[in-house]
Amino acid sequence: MNLKDKVIILTGASSGIGKAVSGLLSRKGAKLVLLARRLPEMEALVAEFKTLNTEAIAVATDVTSQADIKKAVEAALKKFNKIDIVINCAGIGGYGPIETLDMKEFEHMLRVNIFGPLYMIQETVKYLKTTKGMIVNISSGLSKRALPFLSSYGSTKAMLNMLSDGLRMELMTSGVKVLTYNPPATDTPFIAQNRRGAMKLEPVANVAARIVKAIEQEKREASEGAFLAVMNFFAPKVLDNIFYKAMVKKNEENKV
Repeated sequence: MNLKDKVIILTGASSGIGKAVSGLLSRKGAKLVLLARRLPEMEALVAEFKTLNTEAIAVATDVTSQADIKKAVEAALKKFNKIDIVINCAGIGGYGPIETLDMKEFEHMLRVNIFGPLYMIQETVKYLKTTKGMIVNISSGLSKRALPFLSSYGSTKAMLNMLSDGLRMELMTSGVKVLTYNPPATDTPFIAQNRRGAMKLEPVANVAARIVKAIEQEKREASEGAFLAVMNFFAPKVLDNIFYKAMVKKNEENKV
């Protein structure tokens, strides 16, 4: 897929992976609709992209609000008159044991990580059918393998993967493509706030580049961390023991 002049709606555009992806898309000549809650950060990006002759608008949007999503889609259509690609990049995480999981925080995570993409899909799919466009859902490598204290977050991303797979089949004859991208642990503000141990982090620029490449290649799914997935298939108990010792046991020892 040639991204030049494609109209792309991108959530989570103010920071992290979303911000990095928007920068790459601007250099590809795409027309961008940037969505996030933090308007000043996005307006700075719009000004930056203008110097690259990239058309872009910023719309303050809370993805947990269907009304906000609807208004953002309307703004995109008013400005560009079509939608070619939707990238659901907005997401939040959480860290902690299931035993003491804060249900209000988990509910909010579900609203951002699941309801947000669903609202966007439902508001845009009829326009994507017209352009034979693409839906891109940014998931996580943790959707493929649970880790201690991160399984609540991983469960929301596993749900997103299942929704993506079902949607892909439902839209099979429509011309709309669905890409699920499962990035590795990435050096973003969320990881910095919730980092535990010496976890190796992938630079956000590298992850963004692979996402854009997967879009251009019109892939069905792209997953990082293939080694973990293979190990989980052939030796799940071995991984259970490794992560127990590295995370659970170590955490208990640090409390003593």
